[in-house]
Amino acid sequence: YEQGSGQTSREHPSMRYYKKLYDEFKAKDEELAMLQVEKKEKEKGRRKSNEVDETSKLLLSFSGDAAISSKYREDVKELELSALSAIDKEMENEEQRFAQKLQTFLQKRDVNTEMSKSVASTISRVNDQNTEQIKKALEDLTHQILASNRDIKGLLQRQDSESNECEKCKELCEQLLATKRALEETTEANEEL
Repeated sequence: YEQGSGQTSREHPSMRYYKKLYDEFKAKDEELAMLQVEKKEKEKGRRKSNEVDETSKLLLSFSGDAAISSKYREDVKELELSALSAIDKEMENEEQRFAQKLQTFLQKRDVNTEMSKSVASTISRVNDQNTEQIKKALEDLTHQILASNRDIKGLLQRQDSESNECEKCKELCEQLLATKRALEETTEANEEL
């Protein structure tokens, strides 16, 4: 019940005072926000013309005027969305760069593996060819030595009477046997390689 007007209301009497105080603060906030915007607009003339002042937009987005706040809240949302899309785009670019680096690494590794396999197979093939050539040469020399031994033995049997010639034949046999031993040692050394 209000004594001055004689009316009853459901509000507490002090609520009008707080409502009035709230409206005054709200008006001052809007006034301060508008002053900030005007100040920023003046400074904006000195800065780049396309630069957006996020501080004033944030102030206006939380002002008491519903039309102004909704407009600037939409601007803030658009800025946030554009920032998020820029971040997403940068992340996508970074993922693509990483995928390219990974693919390049894997290709280089595969090439190196193939090269090492081909080098190893070439070395083993050349080694096998050399071993076969050495074995063939050793067999030929062995046949020649055996043939020479037979010839020498035949000569020794024919010329038992002449001691000088026998001595020469024996020396020749010893030389041939020494040559055979040297060839066998060379073959063993080559096989070890």
